[in-house]
Amino acid sequence: MLINSNSGQSNGRDADGQTKAQVKESALRLLSRREYSVRELTTRLTSKFDAALVDAELKGLIEQGLQSDERYARMMLNARLSRSHGPLRIAREIQSKGVAPELVGQVMEAAEVDWFEQAREAYERRFGPGPATDMKQRSKQFRFLQYRGFSVDQIQYAMNPDK
Repeated sequence: MLINSNSGQSNGRDADGQTKAQVKESALRLLSRREYSVRELTTRLTSKFDAALVDAELKGLIEQGLQSDERYARMMLNARLSRSHGPLRIAREIQSKGVAPELVGQVMEAAEVDWFEQAREAYERRFGPGPATDMKQRSKQFRFLQYRGFSVDQIQYAMNPDK
């Protein structure tokens, strides 16, 4: 007669070894679809597995180069650039995902993006070429670019193409 017990052994396998493999498999499955920050992976995996196991496995993935916050930050930067977002919003979004501010700064500097031209392109895509004629429209356009994450100087450059 077989008795099922929770003694840590199951069919000759170590329960901890099996759980570590499951954590790694789940993390790799997530990373195969897109990049994740360490904090995002931790949040997703700790809902299913023990936090200590998750931390240990994530450290291993980082050492192997399978997870990288820098790579994640670059991916987010490129995705937000394609949506015509500005530097303030992009940096804030990346930091909100748990990436260190120093790393965000390095990635933003390395991008070599002309933020003034990025603001102008966002402005023209939304409102067409040429400045607005009335104050109400100018205020609306200013708020739009501000929401997109551009600085005041970048917004003024985009809204006044002649200067």
